Amino acid sequence: QGAGFEQFGEFSDFFKSMFGGAQGFEGAGGMEEGEGGRSPLDMEAELQLSVEDLIRGGHKQLSFSYRAGRRTETKEINVKLPKGLRDGTTIRLRGQGKEAGGRAGDLYLKVSLQPDPRFEIDGDDLRVKVDVLPWDAALGSEISVPSPTGAVTIKLAPGTSAGRQLRIPGRGLPRKEGGHGDLYAVITLSLPGKLSPQQLDLFKQLKNSF
Repeated sequence: QGAGFEQFGEFSDFFKSMFGGAQGFEGAGGMEEGEGGRSPLDMEAELQLSVEDLIRGGHKQLSFSYRAGRRTETKEINVKLPKGLRDGTTIRLRGQGKEAGGRAGDLYLKVSLQPDPRFEIDGDDLRVKVDVLPWDAALGSEISVPSPTGAVTIKLAPGTSAGRQLRIPGRGLPRKEGGHGDLYAVITLSLPGKLSPQQLDLFKQLKNSF
């Protein structure tokens, strides 16, 4: 438990019979051993993770049930999250499958990344939209950029236009070989919900000055 992990780029078809489980798991058993080296005792399941899970790593304690003949068995496992996990990656947990005759199969977990409305994933990099007031974009300012590990404060140069991407090194997803990708703040311009007559007049003056 918590050791003996291998990652695979391909993921075979789900098993025919399904087992329900806690924390977003689905899976089944009964695949016959073939060229892929699978055993009838092996099982497959879906592991749902967030962007924060990919970055933090660590362990996830999981409990799930599955059908074993006419019985329902329950397993509790401590899953170590290796670096470099991505949507669709498969983790192999040795000896965590079905047990029979003193033998145990393996458990294959396919990573399913939960959508995050804040971040767009591009390989190892993340992109996040940051709303900026027009006068801050024109005059320059300090802005707060959301990241999975906490907000980052960066300086916005005067004359920054909408759509510009500001790179924040090392705040992206961890790579399997080490290091991290980058976080890009994508600048969007926004106005307050309601402007006063005086503020509207100032905008008119600004418009007429061009």
